[in-house]
Amino acid sequence: MDAAQSDAEREAQAFIEENEPLLEDGGLLTVQRIFVQGVQIIKALSDETVDVANDVTDVANDLAAAIRDPSTSPRAIHELEAEYARMVPLYERKNKAFQQFSDFMDRVEARYRREAEVGRA
Repeated sequence: MDAAQSDAEREAQAFIEENEPLLEDGGLLTVQRIFVQGVQIIKALSDETVDVANDVTDVANDLAAAIRDPSTSPRAIHELEAEYARMVPLYERKNKAFQQFSDFMDRVEARYRREAEVGRA
């Protein structure tokens, strides 16, 4: 797993920075477009986060099995420990990016609902 920020993480960060100001100034159509485009980004972030979570779980399960097996060499356990230690921060970073974007999308949805209510009044 590469520790560098993924394209989806960079895109999400840039999208928030570009569109956050529009949540206060934008009308219904602007907010609607932010939501539509944001859905694609959150899907990509979700997919990445789930993939990394699955990888971390696999390594944790392999490590647990190695610990239970008395014939497992110390070197093998060390390598699994190192792999797990390397992957956990990656998962935490991806999960944080997903949560931040999810929070942004919640703000977009709330703004959309307010704008829709104003339009009906």
